[in-house]
Order: sequence, then structure tokens, then C-alpha cells
Amino acid sequence: MKNLSYFLLLCLVLLVCACGDRKAYKPADRGSSTTEYPYESSATDYREESSGELAEIAVVGYSEKSAKRKSSKITGDVSRSDESTMSAKMSVTKDVATSKPAKRTEPKHPKRRPESDPQPQSGLVTAGEWNDLNSWDFYQKTLNKNEFASFPEHWQMYTNHRIAVLVTANGKPAVNVTVALYRNNTLLWTAKTDNTGKAELWVSAFQKEKELNTEHLRLKVNDQWVSTEKAISENTLNRIALKNEVKKVSNEVQIAFMVDATGSMSDELEFLKMDLKNVISKVEEGNKNLKISTATVFYRDEGDEYVVKHSDFTKDINKTIQFINSQKADGGGDFPEAVHTALNQLNKLQWDGEARTRIAFLVLDAPPHHEDKILKSVQASVKTAAEKGIKLIPIVASGIDKPTEFLMRFMAIYTNGTYVFITDDSGIGNAHLEPSVGEYQVEKLSDLMIRLIKKYTE
Repeated sequence: MKNLSYFLLLCLVLLVCACGDRKAYKPADRGSSTTEYPYESSATDYREESSGELAEIAVVGYSEKSAKRKSSKITGDVSRSDESTMSAKMSVTKDVATSKPAKRTEPKHPKRRPESDPQPQSGLVTAGEWNDLNSWDFYQKTLNKNEFASFPEHWQMYTNHRIAVLVTANGKPAVNVTVALYRNNTLLWTAKTDNTGKAELWVSAFQKEKELNTEHLRLKVNDQWVSTEKAISENTLNRIALKNEVKKVSNEVQIAFMVDATGSMSDELEFLKMDLKNVISKVEEGNKNLKISTATVFYRDEGDEYVVKHSDFTKDINKTIQFINSQKADGGGDFPEAVHTALNQLNKLQWDGEARTRIAFLVLDAPPHHEDKILKSVQASVKTAAEKGIKLIPIVASGIDKPTEFLMRFMAIYTNGTYVFITDDSGIGNAHLEPSVGEYQVEKLSDLMIRLIKKYTE
């Protein structure tokens, strides 16, 4: 009996201890497919900051200040569905002085569940934009970091000798004039000025050259030798004031879309097709004073059902939209694709040499094959695009790696374009690579594209 009393007393003590130490526990709601991510409030929450614009910069962006951009609210509903509103903490920051990797203030979305994806429609895919030309010091410091320093050699593309030019006539930007850079009498690079009068020229773009003597560099504008206000320099904007009149600016605007249609794009292609159609329609509706023509190039890889298909420039946007509607993602298999073939076809489209603006959006998730002849083909296509005055604007989807990110940035830099990357914020598609850039604003991809078209045509 005594032993029984001791046993009961021991059980009572253990029960009291267990109740005192027990923490509150709330079982997960297994009926919900929504994953919640708690986060602490952050001083960098963009909703608590006032809206801001990109800091005023010299046209070439040689100051580190050009890399600082205040975040602002995202307009419109960019959530995947009503039950999953996008968390507002999408401001991505980076320490400009130390080039620390960009960090989010919330975890990324988990890998998608195909059965939970919304029906494809425009305005769901989210993206960011980064212009290396406007943040040149930042870009150079980033590229010099150990983990990125090998990429120029890897792609045989070197951006260390940049000659940025601003051409004016009667105090106004000289649009669509041809600018050629020479070393003595040897032609190095040719480009056309954009709607701001700016052109980007390069010395030793595809061959490593450590030191550059600018004394022997010369410039031609519209096939006439010209002088700059100061000696040609890599470190400042080289200004050219033309004495003669230039042609009246055309109202022609050409927009092309080069799209990877391999199987790896299947997680996003249907959404992207909706965005492309929406962009085409809205740009035409909002720019009645411009004569807009569109073209498309879809591509896969060698051995697939096709390597490249295209629809050339037309002012009938319905033809372009019908062509986009007929495409689907299939084929591929390995990581690289026939990017070089697509770029070659892109340059063969009927580009108008007198157009006010020429833009090519490159929608892809994989690089070209890494072979010498293919790399040389890519280099030649990029140089040709610059000569034609085509701004290459990559839009990278899920699946790219760091070498591919920098290849796309090189291509944008050479052609006076900008770099666009799809983000995880919409939850659409598989995980997206975080870019090695500064602070950027997340936008709806369709709105971002329309904004860029407006920027480069006004």
C-alpha cells in the first residue's frame, strides 16, 4: 500500500511538471494549400517609404549614385489569386558600396504546384529591371568580384573599354544617326543613336585588352569625321554637337519578340504569351501618333521539330498575335538552346534603318551552346544588332544560371539595352535566380515592358 502511494505521488508530480512546461501548439490547417511565411517587420519595407524615382544621373551613369533607386508601391493586383495576396515585402536591396548580394525581405515562394496555378492571363507575371549602363561603377565592381570575374573570358565578351557618346543638333538629341568608332583608320564598332541621342561604342569587345590608349581613337557621324568637345575618354560622356541639320525623326517604331519555346519554358510560356499579346495591344492603343510594327521569332534547338520560326514585321498586330497563339513549348532536353540561330534570324527581319526605335525583347531561360563557332556567331549577331540600332532587352525566366545572367547583361550593354528578369513574387513558374544587381522595383512584366517601350520611343 505504501509503494502504491509513492507511485501515485510520483505520477502527480510528473503530470504537474508536464502541464507547467507545455507550450501552446496550434495544429496546421491541412485543408489549406496556402503556405504562410511569417516575417519580421523591416525598415526596408517599401510600403513605408515614399515613392521615388531613379536618381538624376549623367547620361552614361558613371557615378555610384546612379545605382541607388528608391522603391515604390506596386500598382494593381499582382497576386496569384484572391486567397494568396502577394506579400508587400518585395523590395530587393543591395549595399552599393560593398556589392553584397541582393536579399529579399521574405522567403521565396515554394516550388509551384501545377494544379494550383491560375489560368494563363496577362498581368500575373512579375519582373524587375536593371540598367548596367546607368550604374556603370556598380557594374564594374560587381564584375570584378571573384565569383563573376571569369564570365567575360567564358563568353569572350569584354565590356571594360566603353566609349559613350551623346550627339546633338541645334541643342536637341540627334536621333538615329550612325556613329562609328575607329582606331586610326580601323573600324572598331558602329552604333545608332537612340531617342535620347545616345550611342554606346566599344573597343576590343570580343578580345581582351587591358590598357587602352584613347589618343588614336576617332569618330564618324553619318560617315563624316567629327570632333568631340573634349578628348575621347572612357570615363566621361563624349559629346558631339553637329553643325548640320539631321533628318526629321521618323514615327516608325519596330518591336520584335524572340522567344525560347523549348520544354523548359512550359511553366511560364502560356502566361508570357498572354503578356506579349497584351503589350502589343496596349502599345498600339496608347501610341496612335506612332506607326508600330511587330515581329516574332520562336526557337528551340537542333534536333527538335523545328529550330526557328518567325513572323516578320507587320503593322497588323492581329497577325503577330495569331502567330504567338499558335506556339507551344516542347523539345529541348539539355540546358543550352539554339540562341545563336534565333539571334541570326532576328537580325534578318525587315528592320527599318530610318525607324525612330528598334527594340527586341529576348524571352528565354537558357544560354547558347558553349562552342567556339557558336560564341563567334553570337558575337557577330550582337555587333550587327548594335549596327542596326536594335536595343536587345533580355527577359530571363526560371532556370537560368549566373553565367547566363551575365551573358544577357553583356548583350544588353553592347546594344544600349537593359536587363529584365522575372521574379518569384507572382508564384508562377519554378524558382527564379536572384540577380546580382542593386535595389530594384518589382513590377508586372507587361507594365514593365510597356514602360520601357514608352521610354525608348518618346
